[in-house]
Amino acid sequence: MREESAPAPSAAGPAPLWTRAQLEILAGGNVSEVMGPKFAEYDQYERLVRMPEPPLLLADRVMSIDGEPGTMKTGTIVTETDVDPDAWYMHNGRMSPGVVIESGQADLLLASWLGADFSNRSERVYRLLGCDLTFMGELPKGGETLHYEIHIDGHAKTGDTRLFFFHYDCYIGDRLMISVRNGQAGFFSNAELADSDGVLWDAADDAPREGARRDTPPQVTTKRSFSAADLEAYVDGHAYTCFGEGFERAAAHSRTPSLPKGQLRLFDEIAEFDPEGGPWGRGYLRARAHVPADSWFYNGHFKNDPCMPGTLMADAATQALSFAMAAYGFTIEHDGWRFEPVPDEMSRFVCRGQVIPDADHTLDYEVFIEEIVDGPIPTVYAALLCRSDGFKVFHARRFGIRLVPDWPMPPGAPGPVHILEGTTDVRGDYGALLACGRGMPSDAFGELYKPFDGTRRAPRLPDEPYHFVSRIISVDSPPGVPTKGGTCVAEYDVPADAWYLADTHSDAVPLSVLIEILLQPCGWLSSYNGFAANRLDDVLFRNLDGKNITQLRPALVGTLRVSTTMERYAEGGGSTICFFDVVCTQNDEVVMTMNTAFGFFKPEAMENQVGLKSPQFTLDGLNAEAPVNVEYLGPELSGAPYLHQGRLQVLDRVKFWPGAGEAGLGRAVAIYDVHPEAWFFKAHFFQDPVQPGSLGLEAMQQCARAAARLAGVADGATHFEQVAHDQSFDWSFRGQVTPLAKLARSAVEILSVETDERGTLVVFNGTFWVDDLCIYETKKMGVRAVRA
Repeated sequence: MREESAPAPSAAGPAPLWTRAQLEILAGGNVSEVMGPKFAEYDQYERLVRMPEPPLLLADRVMSIDGEPGTMKTGTIVTETDVDPDAWYMHNGRMSPGVVIESGQADLLLASWLGADFSNRSERVYRLLGCDLTFMGELPKGGETLHYEIHIDGHAKTGDTRLFFFHYDCYIGDRLMISVRNGQAGFFSNAELADSDGVLWDAADDAPREGARRDTPPQVTTKRSFSAADLEAYVDGHAYTCFGEGFERAAAHSRTPSLPKGQLRLFDEIAEFDPEGGPWGRGYLRARAHVPADSWFYNGHFKNDPCMPGTLMADAATQALSFAMAAYGFTIEHDGWRFEPVPDEMSRFVCRGQVIPDADHTLDYEVFIEEIVDGPIPTVYAALLCRSDGFKVFHARRFGIRLVPDWPMPPGAPGPVHILEGTTDVRGDYGALLACGRGMPSDAFGELYKPFDGTRRAPRLPDEPYHFVSRIISVDSPPGVPTKGGTCVAEYDVPADAWYLADTHSDAVPLSVLIEILLQPCGWLSSYNGFAANRLDDVLFRNLDGKNITQLRPALVGTLRVSTTMERYAEGGGSTICFFDVVCTQNDEVVMTMNTAFGFFKPEAMENQVGLKSPQFTLDGLNAEAPVNVEYLGPELSGAPYLHQGRLQVLDRVKFWPGAGEAGLGRAVAIYDVHPEAWFFKAHFFQDPVQPGSLGLEAMQQCARAAARLAGVADGATHFEQVAHDQSFDWSFRGQVTPLAKLARSAVEILSVETDERGTLVVFNGTFWVDDLCIYETKKMGVRAVRA
């Protein structure tokens, strides 16, 4: 037997003894065709000790078998399983825990080789009794090969019942991935199976391990049961829909830690959840599965002896524990992470009953919480129990599930790879830029951002569909070194079928998207300069100000080039403020220029912001009754010149006061109902959901457009400019809209209205409010209604 520290054989080793096709024959055909004429007697028996048929035949080949056939002595079999990234058993790019255990299924084949059915003679069938199981690290990924070394160590007989004992190790390359010890299985008659006493363990007779912690969970759901619809929402990635109030930030997840779909969807509802219940008073959950007689796993597990695999019961029980962990709120701040068995912790699995298709059955998976450990890697331990129609059939005394870092974009950002000149490992290609949005940070910035590949959080670029950098062309400063005067050049390709062109009835890039095209390279350059990487603590990245923003011409389909220079930076009080000069061109003509400032802030600095003092509106003014009240896309505001729709509709209702304001030209307030599921929270930013400030500017621009239409000064116009060209404006941001917000309001006061051959120019000041706090303002922004 190989020591656990020894390396597994190379994947390029000898040819297999038996191929996948031969294994399928062993699972469902005449055994002697593969094992040879010595086993011809097997072919006459209806029931044999067989490998499962597909889809539960998980071994792909037998590399070797060592043991004298037909002797019922000891032996060893070596098998390999190729992890198919598209297989039914995959979830978030990983093989499920129960299927990993099931893939060590060739103890069946070894027992058959050693002669089990010369004694069974179709009168006895194989059943697993239990084992001591230890996961040794992360679950297998697609494309890896599992190498199982399975040993039958001995045999015993109790009356007419024969037992055998086994162990196995599974390697991925040189890494031991799972270890099974003290494995027990036997061959039983129908009468013996029917006479089982079941699992004898009872939680009321047991107690948690001495010293077991029970840290306060982050956010316990108020629900105490979950319907099939709730569970379906969770499986589909909608944690807020499932868990309700308190889980608003989970609505913004790019990929919430969830449970598998398809054939691995192993229970239908959560019949009971008591966060402090159970005999131990530490928490209890019961998941219920309705198992019809035609369930998929009966087909081929096993031929002429259908039964539910105990490994699927184990998988369902671990899924129930994962759900409990989510119900305690541990997934809310862990977007993109995944559930995984705790490594290096042995758990004893006990199987003492069977689920067979003699009728429909109801399975209850009970979770008795033993230990809750909050921290960088949240972990929950529990005792697991499965009952079939009330009868205890499966038990695991102490099993641990933890949340571990992962990313919606698999590690190893797709190419073609472009390493930026002057660096050794910083990429400027599109795949790396998407990794800035939702992938592993080192895929974007190389070794500099390796510390963020674990539990730490790096500042992010927006993700699709609000990601507007196609490539970094050049950067003239070294990575990780804050450099005054350092410049990067980026490009963004405006596609002809861009969603934002359709949403704006225009062939020109709208204001919010154009602002982002200029701002996003600032974020990239700030990260490249190492402002976050050079700190020991994690920080958030926020825009603060825009000055002298001027659009000179429309940005059209084609390539926009953005030159971003870090003019200076200042550090103090745990924060860093960076100042940039930005120029955007298309075909060598200037489209927009701006000066802007961003800050790196500790997360706690963003929790209690005081906002801005509005010079034009008070809360009473926002809430006042108006003489004109319209729906944003109602008949009063339909038709040309069009207002934004689709994703760029960031207003719901508009109030207008004709003749109000210091200039007597009108005031307007537009209201937007904030929903935690709003698309922009998922895109901006991964693990740090806030509404883009550019959409706040867009909201004020749209509010002013609605005011212009309601005031009649846009009558006869065919369209609005994206923002009034040649009209310089400023903005200030001093707050944020998070998924916890309920209401956003844009308030504008018209300062002047002028008409010339270019159209009608409406200049306004605007403020943007979240709930009762003013957080944005813009000064002297313009709306121009153009008459063709």
